[in-house]
Amino acid sequence: MHKKFIFIIFLIFLQTLSQADAISWHDTITEAFAAAQKQQKYIMIDVYTDWCSWCKELDKRTYTHASVIKLSKTMINVKINPETDTEGKKFLEPFTIDGFPTILFIDWNKNLIGKIGGFLEGEDFAKETTNILAFPEKSKKLSEEHKKGNLKSSEALITLLLEREKQDEAIAIIEELRLKNTLPLKISYYYALGYGYLTNNYYNAALTHFDFIMTRFKPGEVDEEADYYYKSAYYKGLSLSTLGRIEECKKLVEQFKDDENNPYSRYFPGLLEK
Repeated sequence: MHKKFIFIIFLIFLQTLSQADAISWHDTITEAFAAAQKQQKYIMIDVYTDWCSWCKELDKRTYTHASVIKLSKTMINVKINPETDTEGKKFLEPFTIDGFPTILFIDWNKNLIGKIGGFLEGEDFAKETTNILAFPEKSKKLSEEHKKGNLKSSEALITLLLEREKQDEAIAIIEELRLKNTLPLKISYYYALGYGYLTNNYYNAALTHFDFIMTRFKPGEVDEEADYYYKSAYYKGLSLSTLGRIEECKKLVEQFKDDENNPYSRYFPGLLEK
């Protein structure tokens, strides 16, 4: 009897140890959100489906990684399958889910801090999660310096916002600097302006910025700058096509469709089909 009792205690110990070495997931988003509000913690939401193979790989390879488990203990964690969880699906409505898996990080006021789209291995997932969790404090400090007129902090803040897909906030700062004539002449800034206006259907405003890029910048040896240049050319064509300025669009297509340096050349003829 004594040996049996010891064995049961040992099994309970092993179970407790196993649970401590795994991510603790809340059962529902209501329960998770209530806990986040009470503890003032961020929420990690794993948005998945039953048919998603990469979602299963996250469970097997990423959520079992020691660094990820350690980070999870600083947050409230919950899984949502929007195909079967009506309550969870409704909670997700304000957020953009482009595919599965998508991991959202939000605060206790339902503000999006950041997200991970798709599968990442353990170390990469932990690194990206660390960057996301550091965003609020880092952006706050840079914002304070930006308000004091520190241009380097303004640039760092723009870069940080764009990295975290906070385009609207980044564009607001870029426009502020542009109107003050203090905006550095960087193609990435003017591309962000043009693309931001384009996605909000302000085609004339978008065209103004893409025109500026085409006249002031040239594709050089820096791959990133060349990429912005050719994407700007494509979106200039899209703006022209949408505005019904077909002849101008045709000239642009002819100029870029056979450019051997243009990684998007095959897409340009399609502008005339829109």
